[in-house]
Amino acid sequence: MRVATIGSPARHDFWARLVRVRIIAEVPDATSFWAKPVTQQAVVLHVLADAGVQVVVASDVPPSALRRGWRPATDTGYGVYWLYESHADVTRTDVYASTEGR
Repeated sequence: MRVATIGSPARHDFWARLVRVRIIAEVPDATSFWAKPVTQQAVVLHVLADAGVQVVVASDVPPSALRRGWRPATDTGYGVYWLYESHADVTRTDVYASTEGR
């Protein structure tokens, strides 16, 4: 699975190794990403999708993002945004489970 992360790479290395996913893109400054207008966030997500990213995992997802398609990884503070819903059902459980240990 091709993954992009939002937030400090140090917060993502652990779970990514456990699940054996390939992080192909990083947006290291989560504060800056979430401070941008929703339209600019959408542009970033579109660019990631064009690069072949299937899912974006972010640390410290604000509650407002949950109304825009982000899904919480239970009790972790992480959020998951599926760029290709057709792939979501196959691997969603693996990504959620891997972020729960953090």
